[in-house]
Amino acid sequence: MELEGKIAVVTGAASGIGRRTACMLADGSVAALALVDMDVNGLEETAADINTARTLQINCDVSDEVALRALYERVTAECRGLDIVFIMPG
Repeated sequence: MELEGKIAVVTGAASGIGRRTACMLADGSVAALALVDMDVNGLEETAADINTARTLQINCDVSDEVALRALYERVTAECRGLDIVFIMPG
């Protein structure tokens, strides 16, 4: 899969598989990467590990439908689209 120039969202990005997935996408040269989790400190640590043109750190409970809709609207507005969504099962 070609990642260069894509806009991606990774839930559970504060640790574990979510963090590794975010790093992999960043290494694949995504244009923008939204890191999503409820662990703000973990999101900051993940963002520090990533070198991509644009990274958004979003504190969000993805089990909350209203919060999830707001997440989508923010990412698509700020990044002008969305190509990849990685959701950690909860």
